[in-house]
Amino acid sequence: MRRSACCLAFALLACGKTEQNGVTAQQGIAGGAAAPSGGSGGTETSTDSGGRSSGAAGTHGGSISALGGNDAGGREASGGFGSNAGAGSGGGGAASSAGAAGAPSLECAGDYDACDCGCCGGTTPRTVCYYPDRGDSLETIERDDQRVAMSPSCENAGCSFGRHYVCCATPSKPSLTRSYEITGGMVSADLYRISIQRTGEDERCQFVHIARGEGAGNQEFPIVLPDGWILEVLADYACVDKNSANGSTRRPAIGGVGSLGFVSASGECTLKFDFTLFFASSSGGIDAVRFLSDAQPGPVVPECG
Repeated sequence: MRRSACCLAFALLACGKTEQNGVTAQQGIAGGAAAPSGGSGGTETSTDSGGRSSGAAGTHGGSISALGGNDAGGREASGGFGSNAGAGSGGGGAASSAGAAGAPSLECAGDYDACDCGCCGGTTPRTVCYYPDRGDSLETIERDDQRVAMSPSCENAGCSFGRHYVCCATPSKPSLTRSYEITGGMVSADLYRISIQRTGEDERCQFVHIARGEGAGNQEFPIVLPDGWILEVLADYACVDKNSANGSTRRPAIGGVGSLGFVSASGECTLKFDFTLFFASSSGGIDAVRFLSDAQPGPVVPECG
């Protein structure tokens, strides 16, 4: 009888530990804002039904692979979770709050505030992503953060604004896409700029602006692009606000993961992409929006030569 009771107690403890460390996040889809499309060149619009979403990543510790076919280039934008953190709070084992639909099968470990050698008072840490799809671990982020906080170099270091790490996992059921619109082309001999606008069935629109050459900025998200191309602007907005000059109607992306490339076929330059953007919602969760297409007609770029 004593042996049976001990076995039962041990089993209950083991189950409790598994449940605590196996919290699955809920990842949402949609909502927010973006900038109106820019750049010169023609416009191509096509429809992509949401039924082509079977390629969504959904395995913990896996990765979003680069596009196949004849895509040109192949550099991977730097990004990921980052390990140069500082004294923080939260994290480990808590469930991550997220959107209302499209829950991923990946496990999210919660949120964490990293402050380097200490966060400045009266400031709000910048929200950034960590990606379970890429094998990012909140445990590693927290461990590296504590290591920096205890470093002797912190004795003479100032405070930082800090970073609020949130889980950004690719949803297993992405929202339906009504259409994509590709605009842009060559701006000058040294600059190409292309805009991708997605219109969803939920009346939300997203805008992605990429450039080759001296672009206006560079978002360091782990989205694979051809060599020489950068991410300039990624945002979300209500489609009715497409032409609004009010910047508050737009919501910038806090992260993104996947790939985008160019394919030359039958004398036509097309874009092939599979990436997901993440946006912070007003409810404190994370909204995820997937861009997916095998061939979207686009302007001629050097990669299609």
